[in-house]
Amino acid sequence: MARKPDPAAALEQARATLKQIEGSIAEVTGKRRARLLAGDDASAIAELDQHIEKLKHAAQTERDRTALLEAEVERLAGERRAREHQTLIERNERKFGERDAAGAKLATAIAEVDRAFRECVAIGRSLDAAWPWPSHDRPAVMVTPGSLLLALSHELYRIGSRPQLFGGQDTIDAGLHLPGAKSPRIEWIGQPEKVPSLVAVLADATRYASEIMRGGTVAVQPSAAASQANGSPTNGAQPNRLAELLKRQNELAADPARENEYMQVVQEIAELSAGA
Repeated sequence: MARKPDPAAALEQARATLKQIEGSIAEVTGKRRARLLAGDDASAIAELDQHIEKLKHAAQTERDRTALLEAEVERLAGERRAREHQTLIERNERKFGERDAAGAKLATAIAEVDRAFRECVAIGRSLDAAWPWPSHDRPAVMVTPGSLLLALSHELYRIGSRPQLFGGQDTIDAGLHLPGAKSPRIEWIGQPEKVPSLVAVLADATRYASEIMRGGTVAVQPSAAASQANGSPTNGAQPNRLAELLKRQNELAADPARENEYMQVVQEIAELSAGA
């Protein structure tokens, strides 16, 4: 089967042919002018006139061809643009579908996080009612909803923060953190890898609670990292002031608009613990 000619290539050829014919017309017209000046008879001039007319007809033919080819090239370009537009739409729709699927996974994960968090809170309340914990130890053993909420915010920071590194090292997600994520210490802002895991913090609180219930001497309080994550006091700290600060920290953790106040309280807790 014969190959269909390319309109764009044919258009270029028609334009080239027209340019060549127009050049020939100019050349023959120049000869006619010279012959007239030289005194040639009418029959000689008539031959040149015939030649010029043929060239003009050929030129008009190429102009007509060029106009038709330009329209065809534009039509094909419009069809191509329409196909590309449709392809882009379909590709974006597939991407939206992928986003929706990821969103479904996210929604499922959030529901699971909520169930696990409520389970921890319910167990904490049960433990709180089952033992006469001193008021300053209730956050330390993490039986209060506020202490669990605070620890969760720290875990969100550990896992879901993307600190800005600057110096050309940042990725597109730099500075984009999971909602509710908070660093337990000012000096750990930008260093989520230093934040102890929620599993470790809970285990530390459980060990501390076990030592309290068994009546033994608590040789080692929860670590400094865990202290701030679960709200426990440290040895030698002023218990009343520390308890106030821990309570305040729990309240502020749930209000993103009061981030500055939250970090000030965290700093004071750190200073009070360091001076213990």
